[in-house]
Amino acid sequence: LTDFYDKTVTLYDRQFGVLRLIVLIMVSLGVANSVNMSVFERVGEFGTMMALGNRRIDVFRLVMTENVLIGVIGSSAGLLVGVALAWLISAIGIPMPPPPSSDVGYMAQIQVVPRELMLAFSVGLVATVAAAVFPAQRVTRIPVVDALRQNV
Repeated sequence: LTDFYDKTVTLYDRQFGVLRLIVLIMVSLGVANSVNMSVFERVGEFGTMMALGNRRIDVFRLVMTENVLIGVIGSSAGLLVGVALAWLISAIGIPMPPPPSSDVGYMAQIQVVPRELMLAFSVGLVATVAAAVFPAQRVTRIPVVDALRQNV
C-alpha cells in the first residue's frame, strides 16, 4: 500500500503543479495586459514630460516605481483578502465525508501557511515588476514628437 500511496501523492503533486503553472501564466498575462494599457494610454503624458526636460531614464524610473507600488499594494490586498476568507471558511467549516475504513466524517479547515503567503506575495510583486519592464522601455524609446501627438 505504501508504494501505491507514494505514487498517488506524486501524481497529485504533478497535477497540482501543472494547474499552478497554468494559473501563474494567466495571472502574468492579466498583469502584463493591465500594465501595458496603463503605460500606453499615457504616452502623451510621458512625451510632455520628456519635452519639458525629463530624461528618458526618469520616465523609465517613474513607470517602474508606479508598478512596484501597484504590485506591493495589490499583493498585500490579495493576501489580506485570502487570509480573511481562509479564516472565515475555516470558522464555518468544510464538512468532509468519512475517510476509508472510518464511519465518522470530519470538518476540514484551511491552513494559513506563512511560506505560501510569502510566495503568493512574491509572485504578485514579481509579475507586476516584470510586466512593466518592456512597456517602460518601449515608451521611453518613442520619439518626443510622436509621443506628443498622442495628446491630440
